[in-house]
Amino acid sequence: EDKDGFNFYEECNDKNPMINPIAIDIPFNTIDEDCDGIDAMTSLVDEIYSNYIILPNPTTGNIVLYSPYDHAFNVALINLDGKIVQSFVNYTTNQTIDLSTIQSGVYILKIENSSHRPVLKKIVKL
Repeated sequence: EDKDGFNFYEECNDKNPMINPIAIDIPFNTIDEDCDGIDAMTSLVDEIYSNYIILPNPTTGNIVLYSPYDHAFNVALINLDGKIVQSFVNYTTNQTIDLSTIQSGVYILKIENSSHRPVLKKIVKL
């Protein structure tokens, strides 16, 4: 027993007291801290402050990233192993990103600029 106050049938890991049904799920660490069956893909704060729109998503080829900001930003497409698959420097809004050469799967699009903190978006390539 891990002495976190939850019975073994209430939680998903009875060997770790930090993993239980009331724990806060840490995004992108591949651990399901709150025992809901999935790892968090982004934090609530990122979703609230993110005005970026990606269309179409899911996609079979190209996506377009629409930004509310006039200045350029950097974009990285990251696979679920944490490896950067593609990156774009000084990207501006409404430019096409070609995903036709990458394998089907789930990816994270990391969007960064100098005046805002990074925003993470899930991309599904069919």
